[in-house]
Amino acid sequence: MRYEDTTVSVDGDGITIEHYGILGSPRTISFDAVMSVTVSNLGILGRWRLVGWGPGSGGRNWYGWDRARHSKATAYSFDVNRFWRPTVTPTDPESFLVSLPRSLDSC
Repeated sequence: MRYEDTTVSVDGDGITIEHYGILGSPRTISFDAVMSVTVSNLGILGRWRLVGWGPGSGGRNWYGWDRARHSKATAYSFDVNRFWRPTVTPTDPESFLVSLPRSLDSC
Protein backbone atom coordinates (compact mmCIF):
# COMPACT_ATOMS: atom_id res chain seq x y z
CA MET A 1 0.00 0.00 0.00
CA ARG A 2 1.15 3.55 -0.73
CA TYR A 3 0.84 6.75 1.27
CA GLU A 4 1.66 10.29 0.21
CA ASP A 5 1.12 13.80 1.52
CA THR A 6 3.17 17.00 1.23
CA THR A 7 5.69 15.99 3.91
CA VAL A 8 6.13 12.21 3.70
CA SER A 9 5.52 9.32 1.33
CA VAL A 10 5.71 5.55 1.59
CA ASP A 11 6.25 3.24 -1.37
CA GLY A 12 7.95 -0.06 -2.12
CA ASP A 13 11.43 1.48 -1.65
CA GLY A 14 10.87 2.93 1.81
CA ILE A 15 9.86 6.15 3.52
CA THR A 16 10.72 9.49 1.93
CA ILE A 17 10.68 12.58 4.12
CA GLU A 18 10.38 15.73 2.04
CA HIS A 19 12.34 18.82 3.13
CA TYR A 20 14.35 16.86 5.73
CA GLY A 21 17.89 18.17 5.41
CA ILE A 22 19.23 21.58 6.40
CA LEU A 23 18.88 22.79 2.82
CA GLY A 24 15.46 21.19 2.40
CA SER A 25 16.64 18.04 0.66
CA PRO A 26 14.52 14.87 0.94
CA ARG A 27 15.65 11.78 2.81
CA THR A 28 14.68 8.23 1.91
CA ILE A 29 14.85 5.54 4.58
CA SER A 30 14.74 1.94 3.42
CA PHE A 31 12.49 -0.37 5.42
CA ASP A 32 15.51 -2.60 6.17
CA ALA A 33 17.24 0.30 7.97
CA VAL A 34 14.38 0.83 10.44
CA MET A 35 15.04 -0.90 13.78
CA SER A 36 11.80 0.32 15.39
CA VAL A 37 8.97 2.82 15.03
CA THR A 38 7.71 4.91 17.93
CA VAL A 39 4.28 6.54 17.80
CA SER A 40 3.83 9.54 20.09
CA ASN A 41 1.56 12.46 20.85
CA LEU A 42 3.14 15.74 19.75
CA GLY A 43 2.03 17.87 22.66
CA ILE A 44 2.31 21.66 22.69
CA LEU A 45 6.07 21.92 22.06
CA GLY A 46 6.06 19.36 19.25
CA ARG A 47 3.16 20.97 17.42
CA TRP A 48 4.95 24.30 17.06
CA ARG A 49 8.26 22.84 15.92
CA LEU A 50 8.68 23.75 12.24
CA VAL A 51 11.91 21.85 11.56
CA GLY A 52 14.88 20.32 13.37
CA TRP A 53 15.31 18.97 16.87
CA GLY A 54 12.17 18.27 18.83
CA PRO A 55 10.84 16.51 21.90
CA GLY A 56 10.53 12.75 22.18
CA SER A 57 12.94 9.80 22.29
CA GLY A 58 15.15 11.52 24.83
CA GLY A 59 15.55 14.63 22.67
CA ARG A 60 16.80 12.66 19.67
CA ASN A 61 13.94 13.30 17.22
CA TRP A 62 14.67 15.27 14.05
CA TYR A 63 11.66 16.72 12.25
CA GLY A 64 11.54 17.63 8.58
CA TRP A 65 9.97 20.95 7.54
CA ASP A 66 6.17 20.99 8.07
CA ARG A 67 4.19 24.24 8.18
CA ALA A 68 0.99 22.43 9.15
CA ARG A 69 2.45 20.54 12.13
CA HIS A 70 0.61 22.85 14.56
CA SER A 71 -2.66 21.22 13.46
CA LYS A 72 -1.40 17.64 13.88
CA ALA A 73 -1.31 15.45 16.97
CA THR A 74 0.65 12.29 16.06
CA ALA A 75 4.33 11.76 15.30
CA TYR A 76 6.19 8.67 14.10
CA SER A 77 9.92 8.44 14.81
CA PHE A 78 12.18 5.85 13.22
CA ASP A 79 15.16 4.31 14.99
CA VAL A 80 17.69 3.88 12.20
CA ASN A 81 20.62 3.07 14.50
CA ARG A 82 21.95 6.65 14.49
CA PHE A 83 21.79 9.43 17.07
CA TRP A 84 19.01 11.39 15.33
CA ARG A 85 15.70 9.64 14.78
CA PRO A 86 13.91 10.87 11.66
CA THR A 87 10.41 11.91 12.73
CA VAL A 88 7.34 12.59 10.61
CA THR A 89 3.89 13.99 11.27
CA PRO A 90 1.70 12.64 8.47
CA THR A 91 -1.55 14.37 7.56
CA ASP A 92 -3.47 11.08 7.89
CA PRO A 93 -1.75 9.07 10.66
CA GLU A 94 -3.97 6.00 10.31
CA SER A 95 -3.39 5.66 6.55
CA PHE A 96 0.33 6.24 7.09
CA LEU A 97 0.50 3.41 9.64
CA VAL A 98 -1.42 1.05 7.34
CA SER A 99 1.03 1.79 4.50
CA LEU A 100 4.03 0.60 6.52
CA PRO A 101 5.09 -3.03 6.02
CA ARG A 102 3.79 -5.54 8.55
CA SER A 103 7.34 -6.11 9.78
CA LEU A 104 7.33 -2.53 11.16
CA ASP A 105 3.87 -2.85 12.75
CA SER A 106 5.29 -4.97 15.55
CA CYS A 107 8.12 -2.56 16.35
